[in-house]
Amino acid sequence: MRVTTTHLNELSSRQASAADELRSATLAVEGVDTAVRNTHGGIASATADALSDAMAARRSAATAMAVASDELGRGLAHAADLYDDTDDAMGHTLDGQVRLA
Repeated sequence: MRVTTTHLNELSSRQASAADELRSATLAVEGVDTAVRNTHGGIASATADALSDAMAARRSAATAMAVASDELGRGLAHAADLYDDTDDAMGHTLDGQVRLA
């Protein structure tokens, strides 16, 4: 298996972007249920209630996905740091063992 810290850091950045986009998408529809109530009145209350429920489920799912993306991104960045640290440590160890003629 070949691992590059650059690739791990790119993946980490993509996860952070995904989390940000999920949060933005969730905020983009906030208040739609209230708008339906205000523009359509009581006749649309069942629709507005269903919309509120759907938005709550959407918000919950998006929040959970954003948290998972944040955690995965942090894990990938941490893995990249560990790979770099190990590579540096082993490089110093090898430098101490190998004598150039």
